[in-house]
Amino acid sequence: MTNLKPENINISQFEWDNLPIQERAVLWAAYYADTIKVTEIGGNNKGKWVAKFLKLVGLNEGYSWCAAFVSECLFNAGWKMFKSAAVLEWRNWSITNKTKINTPTRGCLAYWVKGFGPTQERHIEIVIKVDGTSIHTIGGNTSDGKKGSQNDGQGVYRRVRDINDFTGYIKWWLV
Repeated sequence: MTNLKPENINISQFEWDNLPIQERAVLWAAYYADTIKVTEIGGNNKGKWVAKFLKLVGLNEGYSWCAAFVSECLFNAGWKMFKSAAVLEWRNWSITNKTKINTPTRGCLAYWVKGFGPTQERHIEIVIKVDGTSIHTIGGNTSDGKKGSQNDGQGVYRRVRDINDFTGYIKWWLV
């Protein structure tokens, strides 16, 4: 199976196709964070890349896009089982498909759902590394530091977060 490969990955298409699918998703996330350096243009969930991510899940600019970013990375990696712009849909999908896990690993999705009603916070990212009680992630629609919105920011960034920041993990490739 031939899958899309980021232009900055210096391996053959054969080697790319034989990487574990979760590793291809991690490399796509890194490409958007480190090479493209995706940021919103015009704020409020807008810009060329945000529009691309949201289009994959059937939405126009203006919507939160962290889950659409995750969907894009998995889709580009060759996984076509599920895509959504909604963190709650990812969580529910993982429960239904028995891919929700308690201990994160490289390539899994880490999410949080905190609070209730109109003030509820939801966010999802791709795990790059687990280091004791810290998790290294790449996420879309987040901020690049401790200040600013962590679940409605302006770009794709690498983050180091406390393991307790997340309320669940998804080993999506088990389906």
